[in-house]
Amino acid sequence: MSIETSSIKLSVHLVTWNGVRYLPYLFDSLRAQTYKDWELFVWDNDSQDETPLVLRGLLADFPVPHHATFHKDNIGFAGGHNRLFFHAGSSEYFLLLNQDMYLDPLCFERLVSFLDKNQKAAAVSPRLMRWDFPVVETNGIEKSLTNVVDALGLKIFRSRRVIEQYTKYHWNELSSSFSDRVLPVFGVSGALPMFRRSAIESVQFTPDQFLDETYHSYKEDVDLAYRLFSAGYHSYVLLDVVSHHDRSGAGPKGLDDRGLQKINENNHRGLNIIVIKITFVRYGKTCIGRIYFLIFLLLYGMK
Repeated sequence: MSIETSSIKLSVHLVTWNGVRYLPYLFDSLRAQTYKDWELFVWDNDSQDETPLVLRGLLADFPVPHHATFHKDNIGFAGGHNRLFFHAGSSEYFLLLNQDMYLDPLCFERLVSFLDKNQKAAAVSPRLMRWDFPVVETNGIEKSLTNVVDALGLKIFRSRRVIEQYTKYHWNELSSSFSDRVLPVFGVSGALPMFRRSAIESVQFTPDQFLDETYHSYKEDVDLAYRLFSAGYHSYVLLDVVSHHDRSGAGPKGLDDRGLQKINENNHRGLNIIVIKITFVRYGKTCIGRIYFLIFLLLYGMK
């Protein structure tokens, strides 16, 4: 796969797999974007529904430059995005797009503007909210866009566990707790991140992978967040920029710092660290050996 592209500011990378029901709504939101200096690259992972047929129809009169590849195998979210990243142009910024998204018209414009103004930022994401997709068919698109948080970036605990934070909180209850509309985070969710290409190139996993393909379709965003953070880059969520995501599963709302503490104290679940110090005496000389056994009891489970 090799694509000749024009000089553009932003490339948008969409990986699809059996997502036909979402595509008309996703493309409606793409057409409505106020920002125009972008190009669309699509990689289909051997969809077995009507996704390829519908994609061809939607792209026939799409208003921005676009390219589509219909692959004969499912190489996963990570694999598809790796192919697009390395073969789909050299834009200054690029965005990973999930098929089950519905974007606010100002999304691209505000994310690009933020990266333009903040040269130390490597990644940025909008405030991701829940899209109650089944409601679309009965009550229309507006009724399906909920006030429930999908994710406000990735949070890391002292245990090195990483979660998508504020999942399932109601935004009208949470909004007032933020004094700034720009939220620094450990990393951004893989649902809709925009990256600075030069930063990603500096932390590539291998010469032909920026996402570790052993993750296939889950948690590759956490691995990338570790690499960016370790290299000294910064990531942010813009709280006044909104997009909606239809997610079938997520971690429990109470799994924040206080939630984990409560679980540990009251239910003896979650992450427990047992530190055992052993003191021993040998040959009349006292040698104090401290052996730390870190037992991670992930009884509560990870998303």
